[in-house]
Amino acid sequence: MDKLLKLAKEHEEVFESLSFFKKAMSITSSEKTPAHIEDFDSLFKEYVLAHFEYEERQIFPKVVRSSLFEAQRVVRELQRDHIDIYAKLDQFHELTCRYGNKPTLGQMKKITEVAQAVIAMVVAHARKEDSRFFPLVKKLGIQL
Repeated sequence: MDKLLKLAKEHEEVFESLSFFKKAMSITSSEKTPAHIEDFDSLFKEYVLAHFEYEERQIFPKVVRSSLFEAQRVVRELQRDHIDIYAKLDQFHELTCRYGNKPTLGQMKKITEVAQAVIAMVVAHARKEDSRFFPLVKKLGIQL
């Protein structure tokens, strides 16, 4: 399978998982929260962060070397997205560590808000890649 198609397929899988977790986090009762938090954390470690690392190490350097200014600009924008998403994930981890295994309803609301912000950021980032970055990579004929 073409690596570009593989990345697009990963986006679809992440979208489905994020949609489920967004719904689960918004209706979760406080006694069930730790299991959902762990699942949410695992999703990000398994899919999102691994995906970002692959892009940063394997794809972005090839695109930047293309010497096309537009390609370099899009890569820098995507890298800023990665940094912003990492920062929001750090905020999520800080809240879950601070509140422990039995957060109050108010604390769970904060955790859920941050989790949903992460989801929104990842979805917006993936859409940007699908609409602007992947077509650019294909146009440049860069082999992944």
